[in-house]
Amino acid sequence: MPHFHRIAALLLSIVSLLASAAPAAQWTSTPYNPAKPITATDWYVAHDAGTGFRVCSAIAQQWTPLAGAGATLRHSGGMVLAVQQGNSIHAWSALSNTAAVQPMVGLISSQFNSATSFCMFRDLAPGTPAGVIWTFSAYTSTWTSITPAAAWTLEYGTNVALIQTAGQSHGYSPYTNQWTTLDAAGSAPYCGTEYAAVNLAGQSRYAAFSALRGTWSLSPPYPSAGSAFGLINSPTATVCAIRTEIGSSTQHSYSAYSPFTGQWATSPLVHPNVSSKQMTALGHGVRIMDSDTSARFDYFAGGTGQWHTLTGPNLTEDNG
Repeated sequence: MPHFHRIAALLLSIVSLLASAAPAAQWTSTPYNPAKPITATDWYVAHDAGTGFRVCSAIAQQWTPLAGAGATLRHSGGMVLAVQQGNSIHAWSALSNTAAVQPMVGLISSQFNSATSFCMFRDLAPGTPAGVIWTFSAYTSTWTSITPAAAWTLEYGTNVALIQTAGQSHGYSPYTNQWTTLDAAGSAPYCGTEYAAVNLAGQSRYAAFSALRGTWSLSPPYPSAGSAFGLINSPTATVCAIRTEIGSSTQHSYSAYSPFTGQWATSPLVHPNVSSKQMTALGHGVRIMDSDTSARFDYFAGGTGQWHTLTGPNLTEDNG
């Protein structure tokens, strides 16, 4: 709970920041160099007129110097912009209109350039074969690092990241700018917008990480062939689901994960294996539509972490 309380306090501070922003849109200007590009997202505009990068947040509505002449753009997307000057990365948050500088000592590489709430760089510092992974969060306007012990892989979503090594899975939350480690690597790593998940095939379970709560949670077991059904997911959804073992060779149920609760929940509805199903993760919910009318609709609401069922004949879905 302490982690979730910190998230609530952070979101409240963001709301207060937005509420205290300028009451009306206003124009603000900076020198323009037509030989230099303009970088823009939904949150900011940035430009280097030749004397250094300047950034304008849609919240602050003013231009702010970020780095001096000679800096190079290394990351732009979402709420974050980062430039390199010398051996340091200057990262800036459009939410707070503040920047933090992180010195690095080895070869610096940006890990992605996407519309996220954070940016990530690898510093191939001496004595670190896999490098030091530095992450800057737009929510906290601070840097944090993790040093994988071996070769690693990366998955990420809007508000979450997942690094896997040979025996561990590391979940990242930009809300607190912290990493949380699970002592299992698993397979089929995946990130939604607010969660990360891995398949622990040896246990016939999935492990999911909540960026909102900073915790890992294990799913109920899936059927012996359950991994073949995979994760019901979407890169734009906050929730996911799996087919769940119920001790029957002819029937199954579904379990879904909510990063809001940080828990898996199993539907009370039982589905026959032989019926056809449409399974969709969308937004904050998961919908199972079964051709068998005795198990027609199964819906998981991520906000509450609860399943809702509707069965019977002549039930159709209206998408209007």
